[in-house]
Amino acid sequence: DENDRAYTTLTLTVPSNAPSFSFQFMFLSAEYKEWVQSDYNDTFYAVLHSNALEEPMNISFAPASGGADTLQPMTINNGYFEDPIVTDITNTGFDEPDDYWDGVPYCTSFGSGTGWLTTQAPCVPGETITIHFWVHDEGDNAYNSTVIIDNWQWYTTSVDGPVTSK
Repeated sequence: DENDRAYTTLTLTVPSNAPSFSFQFMFLSAEYKEWVQSDYNDTFYAVLHSNALEEPMNISFAPASGGADTLQPMTINNGYFEDPIVTDITNTGFDEPDDYWDGVPYCTSFGSGTGWLTTQAPCVPGETITIHFWVHDEGDNAYNSTVIIDNWQWYTTSVDGPVTSK
């Protein structure tokens, strides 16, 4: 089930010298740590439509909490979540006590987050790509999560496939 979904779509023309791109993101969730390994997991996807891929696919994935990279979607069940959160979120807009979400300040409403992660993916120079960023609840419509996306970059070097790293 998809509950409380939020999404945005970017359609971009790839520069003529850029066979890859990257962006940074941080996934934050109030579900951590109470709901780890349960049916109630919010999920973040970044689905890329590009001629560099055989089919549209989620390019922001996470290792399992035990370590090995399984290309699983970004949830609280991954090895990137910080316990407790140590990444500085100053100046992200989520650190301001005057900003509230369901009556709770953003800066105190999350159980934890992944810290800044970087996804790099292939593209075809000159093509038009579409990327859908979305986050939603699975199994419930409570305990909110969010994602911060920043630092988009085009690269003049190729990558074999999408990769997400800390």
